[in-house]
Amino acid sequence: MNKRLKSADIFKGLAVFLMVVFNWTSFYPNIPSFFQHSWGQNALTIIDLIAPMFIFATGFLVTLSFARRIKTQKTGEIRKYYLKKYGKLFLIGIVLDAIVSFALFFTFGILESIAFGALFALVLVGTSKKIRLGVIIAIAALHSFLLGFSYYTQITGILPHGSINGFFAWATIAVCGSIVASFSIENKKFYRNSIGIAAVLLGLGLALSIVFPIDRILVSGSYVLISQALCTIILVSFVWLFDQKQKNFGFLKNFGQNSLFVFILQYPVLFVLRSAELKNFLDFYSGLLAAIIIAIIVFYINKAMNKKGIRLTF
Repeated sequence: MNKRLKSADIFKGLAVFLMVVFNWTSFYPNIPSFFQHSWGQNALTIIDLIAPMFIFATGFLVTLSFARRIKTQKTGEIRKYYLKKYGKLFLIGIVLDAIVSFALFFTFGILESIAFGALFALVLVGTSKKIRLGVIIAIAALHSFLLGFSYYTQITGILPHGSINGFFAWATIAVCGSIVASFSIENKKFYRNSIGIAAVLLGLGLALSIVFPIDRILVSGSYVLISQALCTIILVSFVWLFDQKQKNFGFLKNFGQNSLFVFILQYPVLFVLRSAELKNFLDFYSGLLAAIIIAIIVFYINKAMNKKGIRLTF
């Protein structure tokens, strides 16, 4: 199964949809706790899984793509292509973060984490799955250990997404996606092996959380390990439902195929929503309905772009 899977686009589309709906409702009063970040409470919400889903999907897809390209291209050419592609994404992330924060400084946002994670996964793509799993566990353990030092913790928590200290922790999520992609390419006991590695990561993450709490802000080891396990379970479920059983979810697939376009579009929409002071007139659930309606409009814009062969994705 080294072709591009429909389930991967739907998986990424779910992350995009959750992201825009969350951002477009984040300023309303009385937001339910399940629709907020856990903010260091040794817990995990669906919103905490959005960034891991993006990075996991990128690691999964870039590995499938690498496996296809290696049949007709040289390794050096492929790596140069991806270095250029994700280098551009990294720069787009820096520019967007600077514009949104109204300041010219490096905020280490999600696009930068996606780009770095993809490149890190590519560095390891030729290694065995056991080595990649070992890298994941080693980085999670080392990052967790270093978080025990106040200075390291302060630097990690000073900027969104764990600052530069969190880069490798985020990147391990892409490596996990790469491992699952390798199971898919081999097409041998895909479900059993994928669920097996999810169980290992979940067990390690829960055990680690006893000493080092789940913390998205600090990108703690327990957070990334548990997130990897949940992402694996969700993707494997999607592979079974949408690729094996041939079910369809065109709405989310559409979002996944134009993920970068929707990511950029969310900012002007958010600016308009905030400028309209809707929080003074609507509660969270009314705002949620408004956000879903806007998402449906975006869906049709995406659909028109797809018909013309225009796709902006990462």
